[in-house]
This record gives sequence, structure tokens and C-alpha cells, in this order.
Amino acid sequence: MRQALRALGWATKILWILIIVFAATIVYSALPMNFRMGFGEPQAAFSDGVIVMSFPLIINNSGYYPVSDLNLTTSLMDDEGNLVSTSTTFVPLIARSSNLEKSHNVSLSLNDLNLTRFLFEDSNFTAELSIAMKFARVVPLQVATEMAIPWGAPLYNFSIGEITYYPNGTGVVPISFENRSPLLNVNGTIRLEIYNNRGEPVGSGEKRVDVPSNYGRYVDEIELIVDDPAKITPSGQVHVSFETSMFNFGPVVIPYG
Repeated sequence: MRQALRALGWATKILWILIIVFAATIVYSALPMNFRMGFGEPQAAFSDGVIVMSFPLIINNSGYYPVSDLNLTTSLMDDEGNLVSTSTTFVPLIARSSNLEKSHNVSLSLNDLNLTRFLFEDSNFTAELSIAMKFARVVPLQVATEMAIPWGAPLYNFSIGEITYYPNGTGVVPISFENRSPLLNVNGTIRLEIYNNRGEPVGSGEKRVDVPSNYGRYVDEIELIVDDPAKITPSGQVHVSFETSMFNFGPVVIPYG
């Protein structure tokens, strides 16, 4: 009996040693120096009113064990706290001593955004990231974090200058804006309609523009065709519409004079 108890005691000790070693190696494998996740430079695509931002998800597993059932969920909220997107990426297995890259796609519908703020004002999105996985296929680990994502407006500080009319029935309107967006190009047509202070149409014009993302300040002029010079008044309104490859918006009403 004593021998059996002694053997059982040794078996229990060995079992606890194995458990401690297993736990220690799991913790070691989960340390940031052994298991790393990060995002590469995002790319953007646009189709049917939806912006798809593709983030390369780069994973390095240098630990002792494979990682399985990795689930990355991203919830994106605007600066008013409205949920505008939820995206999930699942990776079934990351073998030990391996690297892996997978795209994490975040879709953003323009219909879910306040376009006036999104196009003309800088703001911040809030991203809530939830990551769940299993080490050695049995030990679960879950981490949640939150991060702010600054958003630069593609038509930031859009403004018009002083309208100039010519005797031949034409005119020009200076325009300027900054494309601060890291992803969106302003590639399309800007249309203007001029109304006098009685609400009567005076003239119109349009211009093709191609302003890449992160361009900075864009300055140009739009030529006008005046319908009736007799209707010109010192003040009135300019109605501005935007038709681009990524969005249509307007008219934006800007007073002048």
C-alpha cells in the first residue's frame, strides 16, 4: 500500500510539473516577442456606394504551440457614436514557427454616414477590436482594445472666391479645397449654378477635377455661362454639386456677396 501511495504521489508531482511547464510555455508563447499581430498599409476600393478598406493582417507565431481559431472582429463607429461597420476575419490555424498574412476587409457604406461631415469636415472614427484565439488548440485567449482612427475630409474647407463676370456673357468662379483623405481621390465633375438675391438663375458652369488623396490644397477656376446678364446681383447663392467616381453629393448652398 505504501509503495502504491508513494507511486501515486510521484505521479501527482510529475503531473503538476507537466501542468506548470505547459502553462509556462503557453504564457511564454503568448508573449508579444513570440506571438505578434499587426496591420500593414491599407488599400481602398469602391463599388456601388461601399468603400472597402483592406488591411493586411500580419501574424508571426514564434512560440512553442500552434494557434487556432483566431477570430478578429472590428466594430467601427463615427464620432457621434453610431455603429457604421462590423467586420470579421477568421484564421483556422497558425502553425508554430510560421508567418502568415491575411486581408482584413472593413466595408463602409456611404448610406450609413453623415456625408456632409464625412466629405467636408475632419473627424475621428473609433475602432473596437476583439481578438480571440486558442493556444495549443485548448487554451483560449481573448483580448479587446479600442483605437481612434483620424479621418481627413476629401473636400475639406471647400470655398468659392469672388465671382467675376465679363461683358461677353461669361464669368469665372474661383474654387479651393483640400483633399485630406488618406484613401479617397476626388475624380469627377464639380457643377455650379448661380442664383441672384431673388432666387433667379443667373448662370452655370462645370469642371472636371482629378485631385488625389492626401493632395493638400487645390485651387482652380470654373468658367461660367451667364444666361441673362440683367439678372446679375451683388449677392446671391452658389449651388455646388459633386459627381465623382466614389460619391455624388449636392447641391451644397454657399452664399456670396
